[in-house]
Amino acid sequence: GHSLINVEPSAAMREQFNACVAEHGISNAEAVARTWPADISGDLIVSADVIYFVEEIAAFISAMHERAKRKAVILTWTVPPPNVNAELFRLALGVEEAPAPGIDELLPVLADLGIQPEITKLDELFTWPEQLPTDEESALRFALDEVEARDRAAARSLIAPHIGELFDQSTATWRPRWRVESRAVVLSWPAG
Repeated sequence: GHSLINVEPSAAMREQFNACVAEHGISNAEAVARTWPADISGDLIVSADVIYFVEEIAAFISAMHERAKRKAVILTWTVPPPNVNAELFRLALGVEEAPAPGIDELLPVLADLGIQPEITKLDELFTWPEQLPTDEESALRFALDEVEARDRAAARSLIAPHIGELFDQSTATWRPRWRVESRAVVLSWPAG
């Protein structure tokens, strides 16, 4: 039969995965405590929202290519999720955020490996499962949480004067204006 193996080094992410599997009564999926590349193969090898954090990207992709029996797939975004808060990061911390690598950096790596992926851009916008603020104080906390400021008092003093510019307050919930729009992109190629 068919099965799914989720290669996941994070205990918290494995816990969430296992809870979802149990909630939906799925019996043919499991999460394993490993990092990729792992000694696992399958018909389809999928990487979703991981490439921004991988130091040895060529080895990572090569392992996907070698261990996929039919197809390899990378789900990413037009703007890497870590980069959508760059404007807020700059304002709150007074420095430029080091950008996470995205599709523009990924495509040359794939080409160097002799992989010409099919690129499919989807209409899906990157969103967060989050509780949006409803007033100035919760908006300040929200912004500080977004940049994970260590010195919250200093970051707060930099953000507070700009709170009206940072959030659209035209509805009951205050929506962040600083976020850059990012759409889903699927890169896929046949197994090697």
